[in-house]
Amino acid sequence: RSSAEIIDEQKKNTSQGNNRAVEAMHRIKQNAINMKEALLKGDISSFARILGQGWEDKKAMASAISNPVIEEAMERAVRAITGKVSGAGGGGFIIFAVEPTKRLQVKRALNQLDGNIVEFQFSEGGTHGWKIFH
Repeated sequence: RSSAEIIDEQKKNTSQGNNRAVEAMHRIKQNAINMKEALLKGDISSFARILGQGWEDKKAMASAISNPVIEEAMERAVRAITGKVSGAGGGGFIIFAVEPTKRLQVKRALNQLDGNIVEFQFSEGGTHGWKIFH
């Protein structure tokens, strides 16, 4: 994937006044605020709903944000509440919100694809990241 090309298309769409892209960009910004509020309130259902809205808005920003591989992963995770690609799109990570009772089903479906499932959890102190080299 080429995130630079996707970002260039997003910039072009917004700078040329593409109403669909500009409105989507404003919704994405508001979604981030709304997701934070939902998490602070412990309202995971609202967080998941807003995450899904964010994915739909993100796809409106540029044509290459989604692709057949991403769409297949989304379809295989049909038991997930919702999902969203992080970063520029076109590849990378997909974050899924999943009911705990459906987690194993979603995991099995996604394991059929050529990718890795990375567990994560929310932390009180913000984001933490590291990489383990084998």
